[in-house]
Amino acid sequence: MANLYLLDELPAPGEAALTGPVAHHLTRVLRVRAGDLVALSDGRGRVAEAEVVRTDRAGLVVCVGQPSTQPPV
Repeated sequence: MANLYLLDELPAPGEAALTGPVAHHLTRVLRVRAGDLVALSDGRGRVAEAEVVRTDRAGLVVCVGQPSTQPPV
C-alpha cells in the first residue's frame, strides 16, 4: 500500500477532490499520476485506499474506497 495521508475528515466513498498541503505534496513532490494508489486516514482509526483519477493545478481528484477501521497500536 502507498504512504498514509492524514485528512481532517475522510471523504465518503466515491470521487473526492483533495486540495491544500496534502494535494500539494502528492502532486508536486511525489508527482502522483492517474492510476496511482494512496491511503487516506482521518487520524481516528478509519483508513481508505484511494486511486488518483486526475491531477491539475488546484489539486487532485481521487476515487475513495470503503473505509476500514484500524485498531489502535
